[in-house]
This record gives sequence, structure tokens and C-alpha cells, in this order.
Amino acid sequence: MENLRLGLEIMVIGFAVVMATLYLLYLILLGFSRCCARPAKPEPRKETVPTPPSSVLSEVTTAPVAAAVSEQSFGTAPEIIAAITAAVSACLEVSSDQFKILAVQPAPSGHNSSTSNWAVMGRKRLMEKRQDIGMFRRERR
Repeated sequence: MENLRLGLEIMVIGFAVVMATLYLLYLILLGFSRCCARPAKPEPRKETVPTPPSSVLSEVTTAPVAAAVSEQSFGTAPEIIAAITAAVSACLEVSSDQFKILAVQPAPSGHNSSTSNWAVMGRKRLMEKRQDIGMFRRERR
């Protein structure tokens, strides 16, 4: 019984010493990271969206808009029309009851999806992120 009590005491003391040492090491690492780490720079915005002149905004708010009016219907789902209407409304900052999208036409046949603005901007953003990561790694060495 005496050996069991002695073993438990040694185990508790050893556990306390290990935990205290780990906590001390944590505080040392925290101190080093605060004094040696460079402050994070906010990422500069590479592109800004130009704001339209006030005369254009006043024309948009006063004139009704009909977008992509077409005689043909390509079987566009009402959900897609609703999404496009909401996107145009949010972009123009105009309520959706001031205009109505009547039809959606597919892109011209000469238009290739690989050269669309969305794809080009996505590729450009990926390249910028890779450059940022490379510069970050070089700074840390």
C-alpha cells in the first residue's frame, strides 16, 4: 500500500513538472512571436470598381429598363431570370420593380468560354495569390 501511494505521488509530481515546463515554453514562444514577428500588412486592393457619374445614376433611377429583349425564348428557367434580375438590381442599386428582364440570349457562337472575363479574372487572381505566397515565403527565410 505504501508503494502505491509513493508511485501516485511521484506520478502527480512528474505530471505537474511536465505541465509547468510546457506552459513556460509556450510563454517563451509567445514572447518571441510578439517581439520578432513582422506586423501583417493589409492586402492592397488591386482593382477598384469605378463609380458611375451622378448623371448616369439619375438616368438609371428614373428610366425603366428592359434588358435583353428578344423574340425567341430559349427555355430559360424562371429561377435563372430571378437570379439575373436580383444581380442587376444589386449592381445598379435600383429596385427590381423598375425593370424587367424579358429574355436571356445565349452568348454569340464566336464567344469562347475560356476567354470570358470571369475566367481571365480568375486566372489572374490565382497568379497574384501564387506571387503573394512566394513573396511571403521569401520574406520568412
